[in-house]
Amino acid sequence: MARRKRYLFAAIGCSLTAVLCAALAVSSNRPESSVSTITVSPANGVFDFGSVGQGNYSGTFVLQNPTPELIRIVGVKASCSCTVANVKEDVIPSGGAIELDFEWDTVGLGGSIQKPILLSFQGDESSTPWTQELLIAGDVLPDFEYSPFLVTFEAGEDATRTIQFSPIGDPDFRIRGAYCVHRAFDVAVDETRRSVTVSFDSDRWREFSRNVNVVVQTNCKTSSVGIPIRVESRKMPTILNVDLSQ
Repeated sequence: MARRKRYLFAAIGCSLTAVLCAALAVSSNRPESSVSTITVSPANGVFDFGSVGQGNYSGTFVLQNPTPELIRIVGVKASCSCTVANVKEDVIPSGGAIELDFEWDTVGLGGSIQKPILLSFQGDESSTPWTQELLIAGDVLPDFEYSPFLVTFEAGEDATRTIQFSPIGDPDFRIRGAYCVHRAFDVAVDETRRSVTVSFDSDRWREFSRNVNVVVQTNCKTSSVGIPIRVESRKMPTILNVDLSQ
């Protein structure tokens, strides 16, 4: 009985060894995955424009395949409508390269911006797809800046406020026109075309008025900007508690 058990364990051990060896053989014959083997130019997959203004910019990524297998591009997805990306070919041959062209519209953007493009790759049809992210980066300058961002008046008090504009990304900045649809406000553009004066006629103001803006039209890519107006109610006088019985 003990001898039969030893034979049984030996048979099981040999079977496990055979399965393990077969698995190792299959593993050693399987081609290495192409994940992370796509090389991209510019380096690290980042196309940095540096400082840019308001406008449309274009560039090209070069995708290289250093593997012995062909690689398919099965998806190209930009992160927002301001970016358009496309490839003329969807297969990268072994040792070959293709170009990915893109356009980036910065109008309305500002500050340090990064916009990703997500690529999906696949080797042969039986392999698992993988993704890789490219980045478009830049410090986007506005065409101009202005102050104040909010124009305030006090109800019942006629007053005038000035909104001052200064060019940043566009040195040729000019104000083409300005208006306010509410009849309580009169808007005028200074002769320098760099400032706007807003005059408030308190007799024409009603407390229920809402969402009033000064619309300033410019000659820039940012063709207009709406600047909010707020009319603050008069402060109610403080009522003192006086004991009249004394």
